[in-house]
Amino acid sequence: VPLSLSVAAGELVVLRVPPGPASRALPRVILGLGRPHRGEVRCFGAPVLAGQEAALVAMRRRIGWVAAQGALLSNLTLEANLLLPLRYHEAPPEEEVQARAAEVMALLHLARLPATIPPLVDRGLCRQVALARALILRPELLLLEEPADGMDPTTARAIWATLAGLCRRQGVAVLALTGDVTLAHGQADRIIDRVQPAP
Repeated sequence: VPLSLSVAAGELVVLRVPPGPASRALPRVILGLGRPHRGEVRCFGAPVLAGQEAALVAMRRRIGWVAAQGALLSNLTLEANLLLPLRYHEAPPEEEVQARAAEVMALLHLARLPATIPPLVDRGLCRQVALARALILRPELLLLEEPADGMDPTTARAIWATLAGLCRRQGVAVLALTGDVTLAHGQADRIIDRVQPAP
C-alpha cells in the first residue's frame, strides 16, 4: 500500500495496521533491512540505502526497535537481555550499566526482574523488557510493533503514557504500529488509519 509518512522529533505517531507479517515491513525498511517497492526512505535527513553497511550501522545505533514478538534471546535471563545492547555497543563501567538499567526500569515502572529466561514469564513482561532494552541506548527514534501487546489494561495504558512522555520531555520520535489504537487516543499526536490489507 503506498504510504507517505514523516515523524518529527518529539512526536508520537501511531499507524493502525492489519494483522499479518506484510504490515510489519515498514520498520524493516526504515532500518535498511528491506527495500521499498517505490519511492525513498529517509532517516535523520539521509536516505536509507540497503548495502551501505557502515552508514546503516551508525543510523541503527540511533534507533530503538521492538519487533512484534519482542525478539528477546531465549537463552539469556531477562536482565541479560536488557543489558545486552549497552554492553555490546558501549561497554561502559558496570556502575554505569546498572545506573542505565535502573533508569529505564523506573521509566517503565518495572520492579526487580526475576532471574529467569523469557520463555518462563508472561508475554506482557517480555514486552516491557524488550521496550526497556530498546531504550537503554537512549535512542532518538523508537520503532514499535504492538507496544502494549500481552499487557493488562493498566500496564498498557501506562506504557502509552510513558511513550507520550518520552516524546514531550526528551524529544524522542516514536512510530508505533498496532492493530488496536484504542489506548493510543489521548496520547498520540497523530493516528493514521489508512493502511489496509491488500484485496
